[in-house]
Amino acid sequence: MLYELKMRLTSPWLGQQRTNQHVRRFRREKDGRLMIDTAQWQWALQEAAEALHIEDIDIATIRTESGFDAPTLQLFNRRYSHKGKPHEEMFESIRENTILTFNILVTKPLPIVGESNGQRQPDIDELNKLFGFVGKMIGLSPWGTRFGFGRFTVEQITAT
Repeated sequence: MLYELKMRLTSPWLGQQRTNQHVRRFRREKDGRLMIDTAQWQWALQEAAEALHIEDIDIATIRTESGFDAPTLQLFNRRYSHKGKPHEEMFESIRENTILTFNILVTKPLPIVGESNGQRQPDIDELNKLFGFVGKMIGLSPWGTRFGFGRFTVEQITAT
């Protein structure tokens, strides 16, 4: 089943790739779209499923595109203290309140020859819960889980 996920960022989403210009930028596909870190998304969704006690869902059935288009990018100056000394670092970022749209494919679980693993694909309500939890508690920016970046709310998930 194909779904469209619309999310509104509640904090900036920061790039992660170091560059010679001393600005961390988003990784890009050959066509210029921003790359999705699918391993990070799978980890975040798995954490959400466990926290929400819906472990009978096969998170591997939730697939994203490899990249996405961001409406606008800006530079974000991250200031922090490390070992009592002030530091700052520049990041390419997607600003808060930006609405991003992703296509999400939910497949059937991969059959295991000769046995059933008892897992299933999530329905649309469970997708809302999973992505809602990730947006509120984890974030999808590489800096989201510890520092609060890349947080979002789910605007809507619709079947297409």
